[in-house]
Amino acid sequence: MCGIVGVITKLENGFTQPQLDAFEYLLYLDVVRGEDSTGVFAVSNLGNVDIVKGARHGADFIRSEEWEKQKRGVS
Repeated sequence: MCGIVGVITKLENGFTQPQLDAFEYLLYLDVVRGEDSTGVFAVSNLGNVDIVKGARHGADFIRSEEWEKQKRGVS
């Protein structure tokens, strides 16, 4: 089963740290719906789209190298 969580910010430079913390917490809690996989779809203020996903539950995903790179804005 698929779970969906989301956070939207109006800030041009992205999430504030509390917003990012809340989003990661939602990803972590989403493991309740199943442990199959986790992914993030991000759209920048310039319309650039990026997707990060992995066959792991949320707790492992938010500690992954791919997610850390996404948070830093490294593709």
